Amino acid sequence: MSRIVIKTRPRPVVYGNRIRNDGPIGKFTTQLVEGHSAKPSTGKAFVILKACYNKRLFITECIKSVMEQDYRPILFACIDDCSTDGSLKQILSVKEDMKKSGISFSIYRNDSRAYCSNSYIKLLSYCRGDYYGVLDADDMLMPGAPSFIADIYEKNPQIAYIWTQFQICDQNMVYKKTGISSIPPPGKSFLGMGRQHAFSHWRTFSNRIDAKKVFRKDLASAVDKDMGYNLEELGTGMFVDKECYMYREGIGGSICSTYKPKARWTHIMKEAQLRRAANNIIALPTVKWVEP
Repeated sequence: MSRIVIKTRPRPVVYGNRIRNDGPIGKFTTQLVEGHSAKPSTGKAFVILKACYNKRLFITECIKSVMEQDYRPILFACIDDCSTDGSLKQILSVKEDMKKSGISFSIYRNDSRAYCSNSYIKLLSYCRGDYYGVLDADDMLMPGAPSFIADIYEKNPQIAYIWTQFQICDQNMVYKKTGISSIPPPGKSFLGMGRQHAFSHWRTFSNRIDAKKVFRKDLASAVDKDMGYNLEELGTGMFVDKECYMYREGIGGSICSTYKPKARWTHIMKEAQLRRAANNIIALPTVKWVEP
């Protein structure tokens, strides 16, 4: 029987002034707003990680896609990154529905902007599970996604992280086309592919690697690219060419549009190249899932 761990009364953690290349991130604290532990159930815990900033119009759909999953136990772990549009109030408005659905949840709030990577790091410091998946606050999971991915992890104990294919949808979540996830060509890594996309939604990882090394502090954009470079240094990855995630296209006001993601991506690539060269680090293999 698996037990989800939630630190329900965390002491406020203050991050000192640190400098991103995009600019400074000031001090911030994170506080628990609401937490609930569902009844223990068999199976391994799947933690859904979410950092939310000004996504009030879409967050209910997003949470509903988690509540309607058939997998248990699930922990919905969310940080509101100082939203100004009422996102936190909207999240809390469905807390009773989350309880009735049988999922656990842990809702936090930063008292000032901390941005994506810092928010994910905080969630991982508070919440423990066996499998983890990142879900953007304006996107949705496909039905059955956690069950499907957890089963693949169980049948492949050598796999540390899994990424899948996804659907690109319009603003009303109407399907437009298949996404751009792929596996690197033979002999290539995510880093070796340069500016070509491969590691994309749905991004998941397991407790077979050190979760503290998945995200780097103080990134406001290109967090997914850095995550991919980190993961391929930590364990063997698997690409599952099945659509498990619905990406909402055309939503303005994202953090990526504000913090020059292309320039950030280039900088992250250069840093990773230097790090690997200096420390003789090689990317570990990636494999493609073969449907039974």
